[in-house]
Amino acid sequence: EAVVLREGDDVSLVTWGAMVHDTLRAAEELMKEKVSCEVIDLSSLSPIDHDTILESVGHTGRLVIVHEAARNAGLGAEIAATVAEKALYDLLAPVVRVTGYDTVMPYFALERSYIPSVARIADAVQNGERIAVFGATQVLDGHLIGSWTASDAQAGLASAKETERLLQAVREARAGADTVVVF
Repeated sequence: EAVVLREGDDVSLVTWGAMVHDTLRAAEELMKEKVSCEVIDLSSLSPIDHDTILESVGHTGRLVIVHEAARNAGLGAEIAATVAEKALYDLLAPVVRVTGYDTVMPYFALERSYIPSVARIADAVQNGERIAVFGATQVLDGHLIGSWTASDAQAGLASAKETERLLQAVREARAGADTVVVF
């Protein structure tokens, strides 16, 4: 059964194992900036105590998952998927994961640069991941008659005017986004 180590109102931080200590330290640092973090230690990875996580997300509206394993195919992805399935409408912001990198774990001397730090955790809570989505479609009488995306623009499939409009929008979005998704 998961344990709520620290109660908070602004964001839920879910973690386990070695990351518990750094997550608690990040919560203490964030409190200095008036960000109240609820910290949950899963304690057991199987079975996962989804009820405690869902209750916390229902209360705070935000979720940051912290673990030292690689981001892809990690347990954090399973937790994020469960929250998306069962508590999507409780979320006020996208779920954020602070994880190790999708690389081989480095030798001991470089290990601290691989696993999440207090600073990375605090930054994820404060800034999340900003995403901008761009693309366009043309519809006539309910039928799709054309569309363009950044890929079309790069391939020369969109008109020069469409291409310039899209690329300008992407340039403006990149100034405030970590990821730009084009459909």
